[in-house]
Amino acid sequence: LVIVIAMITIAYRGLANAKYLPVILGKETEQHFLMTNLNFNFGDFYDEDGVIKKIVEDTPVLIMGGHNLFYADFRFVHETTLKSAEEAHQFPYILTLDTELPDQFSTYRLVYENLTTKAKLFKQFAP
Repeated sequence: LVIVIAMITIAYRGLANAKYLPVILGKETEQHFLMTNLNFNFGDFYDEDGVIKKIVEDTPVLIMGGHNLFYADFRFVHETTLKSAEEAHQFPYILTLDTELPDQFSTYRLVYENLTTKAKLFKQFAP
């Protein structure tokens, strides 16, 4: 009975994790896997081509929108951690995730956009 239950459990876990096998076995890249499995309509984020990291270098970025920022490979602060709206203007870059940039940021201009991930990177320019 124990062997039967163990086999059923192993088979069930194998089926539940089948979508990860191509990545584990090296038949699919991590980038391709994340782009096909993350839900960008729900607030997930992934810098698909690494462009955002190259643009911002070591500069902190304010992120507006989104919530699953596990794959953000650069320094960032989420808007929910700010104490006041004025603090937002201290950031030279703002990244919006499936949301529009508020009108108060009129000195910021779009420098990068990814239609798949719904990410837009804005840079502050002098007024």
